Amino acid sequence: MSLKCSPVHPFKGTVRCNTNWAGFNIPRDLFRRNRRFPVYHPRLRCNTRIRMKIGVISDTHDRLPTFRRAVALFMRLKVEAVLHAGDYIAPFAAKLIAPGTLTAPVYCIYGNNDGERKGLKQVLPNLVDGPLYIQLNGKKIVMHHFIDWLKPIDYADADIVVTGHSHHVVNEAKDGKLFVNPGECCGWVTNRCTVAVVDLEQVEAQIIEIHD
Repeated sequence: MSLKCSPVHPFKGTVRCNTNWAGFNIPRDLFRRNRRFPVYHPRLRCNTRIRMKIGVISDTHDRLPTFRRAVALFMRLKVEAVLHAGDYIAPFAAKLIAPGTLTAPVYCIYGNNDGERKGLKQVLPNLVDGPLYIQLNGKKIVMHHFIDWLKPIDYADADIVVTGHSHHVVNEAKDGKLFVNPGECCGWVTNRCTVAVVDLEQVEAQIIEIHD
């Protein structure tokens, strides 16, 4: 898949996609399924409607074992993109999704605990402050670290709103939009390490719990 996009809002840029849907062939020893929900993302435009799945992760907080398992899960499922909603903490942890480590493109934003911004930027050159607008497979997605930092006008045209920060899963369809928080990958607060896998064609997703 080749990508061509612009950071300018609203939704300017193109994404040329040639992908295959592999389904949710998820190993039971790696995680368990919990819920389904739709998702939207606004900063890229796809020239064809192809059934795509993307991985969504947040609040990894330097916990490398669960972060590695999340990345391995995304690679096994052959997701077409990975979204990280912030709070990597240290640059050494962010290297797990650095350019060249994944075959899928990574879209990432800063979290409120990402104090080593210069070091993180060196590891993740496309790391930006939210809100980040993406458009994939015809679905508009807005991503920000904290839902309270968004104004309604920021996601007025969005199909999916992706956030993190709270460390708690959100799966809510409201006013024609899907609000998704994958929860915490680190598991420090809830003792649950979770990520989301989103089917953009069906506008559905699953929250997946990852076990050490």
